[in-house]
Amino acid sequence: PLLCAIPALCDTVASAFIYNGYNFAAVSTVQMLSGLRVILTATIAKLFLHVPLHIHHFVGLVTMFGGLLLVGLAVYIDRSGSSTPLGIVMILIGYIIMPIQYVIEEKLFKTYDMNPREIVGYEGAAGIIFSGLMLVIFQYIPCIRMRLEGDFDTYPQVAFCPYDRMEESTVGFYQLANNGILLGLILVVLV
Repeated sequence: PLLCAIPALCDTVASAFIYNGYNFAAVSTVQMLSGLRVILTATIAKLFLHVPLHIHHFVGLVTMFGGLLLVGLAVYIDRSGSSTPLGIVMILIGYIIMPIQYVIEEKLFKTYDMNPREIVGYEGAAGIIFSGLMLVIFQYIPCIRMRLEGDFDTYPQVAFCPYDRMEESTVGFYQLANNGILLGLILVVLV
């Protein structure tokens, strides 16, 4: 069960990088870069799990790599767009960690005689613990106010970090307590 915490930690860290990367990159760029997961998963699975790759796999991987190059070229050419190098780097880090998670999960399935639902349950419990710890830690980490690009006359208080720390969970709990629809949607997702 403790080994299931490793892919949960990978998922938590990768998600944190990707979701923060959304603040600094265009959504279209993030979605196109998600193709990198397939390429890296195939590469890592080949190296560490010795999964055979056939010619049709290589054709697909080369095609995806070509698409990634075109997206990278488009971001480089259109420097006025909303994607920044910081956002792209954060997203790439997240998409590099995700395939590691997938390969670790595959190794757990092959090595240990456990029900897949049991592994997913342990991984989910570890993910909840990691996320809770991160919320508490980020409550106390101060951050630098940064103005986002846009119309500063209309939105003078827009900042990446409006509460002067990386997380403000009390605002989220306040919103849940005062918005029945939001609370209902959260409960539906949890069930």
